Amino acid sequence: MLDNPKQFLDSLPNKPGVYEMYDAKQQILYVGKAKNLKKRLLSYFRSTVDPKTQALMVQAKNIEIIVTLSEHAALLLESNLIKSEKPHYNILFKDDKSFPYILLSRHDYPRLSVHRGAINKAAGKYFGPFPDATAVNFVVDLLQKLFHLRVCKDSFMRNRSRACMLHQIKLCGAPCVGCVDKAAYGLQVELVEQFLQSKSDYIVSQLTKLMDAASAQLAYEQAADYRDQIASIRKVQASQIMIKAGGDCDVIALAAKDNNICINVLFVRNGLVIGNKTYFPEGRSFILSEAEALKAFVMHYYLQDISNIVIPGKILLNVKLPDRLQIAAIFSEKFGRKITISDRVKGERKQLIAMADANAINSLKARQKLSNNYIQCLLDFKNIFHLSLVPKRVECFDVSHMMGEAAIASCVVFKETGPSKKDYRRFNIKQADAGDDYGALREVLLRRFKGALELPEVIMIDGGRGQLSVASQVLGRLKINKVLLLAIAKGKERKVGLEEIHIEGRGNPLILPPDSPALYFMQQIRDEAHRFAISGHRKKMVRLRHRSELENIPGVGRIRRALLLKHFGGIAELRSVGINELAQVSGVGHDLAKRIYEYLHA
Repeated sequence: MLDNPKQFLDSLPNKPGVYEMYDAKQQILYVGKAKNLKKRLLSYFRSTVDPKTQALMVQAKNIEIIVTLSEHAALLLESNLIKSEKPHYNILFKDDKSFPYILLSRHDYPRLSVHRGAINKAAGKYFGPFPDATAVNFVVDLLQKLFHLRVCKDSFMRNRSRACMLHQIKLCGAPCVGCVDKAAYGLQVELVEQFLQSKSDYIVSQLTKLMDAASAQLAYEQAADYRDQIASIRKVQASQIMIKAGGDCDVIALAAKDNNICINVLFVRNGLVIGNKTYFPEGRSFILSEAEALKAFVMHYYLQDISNIVIPGKILLNVKLPDRLQIAAIFSEKFGRKITISDRVKGERKQLIAMADANAINSLKARQKLSNNYIQCLLDFKNIFHLSLVPKRVECFDVSHMMGEAAIASCVVFKETGPSKKDYRRFNIKQADAGDDYGALREVLLRRFKGALELPEVIMIDGGRGQLSVASQVLGRLKINKVLLLAIAKGKERKVGLEEIHIEGRGNPLILPPDSPALYFMQQIRDEAHRFAISGHRKKMVRLRHRSELENIPGVGRIRRALLLKHFGGIAELRSVGINELAQVSGVGHDLAKRIYEYLHA
């Protein structure tokens, strides 16, 4: 508590602003906004405050204020400070990846593709955003089946001498080899635009006219193609969720239980529900009401630093939002058009609220059930391995390589709530003999734990007695002794469920029953470490396979590599020329040409 609360409170102004609470170590605890700083902070020192607020005030040793010109400015400042400082007691939401869009390029024969990142309107027309890659890829696949637009890159299209397999299976019109003329392809592009604007009935009417015209001209094959398109679109219409009111809106629903919060965002574009996304807070919400948590999410979600964030004209909520009108004014100012936020809806939109609410409740229940399972598994850990406390953090290591090539080590982290993916790490193995599994494990453990401030209660290794011995030596060298060290390996017969658990300081391996929850938990962690290592190894292999030989030559950067390859056509052609020919390339002098020649002929 503050040393002299009365003196501090007497000095406070009756003005809007932001206050920051700090602990004894000057670590920020909480950021809040107030219409009247004096009245708001007085409320923290009353004897009737709830237990959550009391827990905060016991730790608060210093409070700093920032006076603003308006409550509007205070709201913005509060949001920015929460994002930059990440206070312990504010609800925090992780910045997500940019949302995917569908891009219809501006070519003579426009290309259909998935786009992430900054929007460049000169590149073409964008449709979205979509909640995730699954949703956008589903729509792109559907558009291919319905309208047969190309998805290949320009370089691929320019170099075709015959139609690719996509044309053969009727997913592309093959404009690359002239199987479709510009006018017919342009018609399909127009239909794609109408489809993405949810004008399916208009598309069907246009296709029906074209079918009738083709039939009248005795072009029965063409008429059959239009008939098949109409049938496919009708099938899609039957499966789409539409709202009569049309338009764009985001529907945000919050569900809370036992101090846990889940927020679901339902995306509605042109009257079509295109998907939803669920969010869970990262920070602690001990002193936040549901309404305050929703406000924190809405401010973060639409003001985060994502270049292609799109806000619809309407935002619908299932909880009454504090400062609703002010937040709407901030959004309208930021995005340059009117944005409305409503927590009272009727008719069709009420059904959307119910849908988002049901998704939030179901996601929260599933997460809580999973979390309870993890807590029980960790409790089993404590009992089986005779630990003094239930472990809060388990780390597992695995090494992956291909005959010593592209060696990668992984570290995955599991906590009470399950896998903590933000704490996952991959390590490129630097030692000379990357095929030495023991040496690679020794390297990664030294890199992870040397000077580490945070240690897990349990360290798992994917391997047997040999890997356990190496890990034990490393921890002994680093004087880390208050950690349970395990290695999990397949049994001698390598049967499913017959795992050998090697424990530091114990001679014989422990074999748990195949139906043991603790064994299943350990297998899940080990398999996740293996998956994470394998995926990193494969990515590294792809990079190595596509690496140019020229990258190893000092002085030959990306631009010079491109000039050399463009001038001569490829590595084989480069090897066939002499130093004088190499020196004639722009930016390549005699000395560099000699170096390139000697490297290629070493």
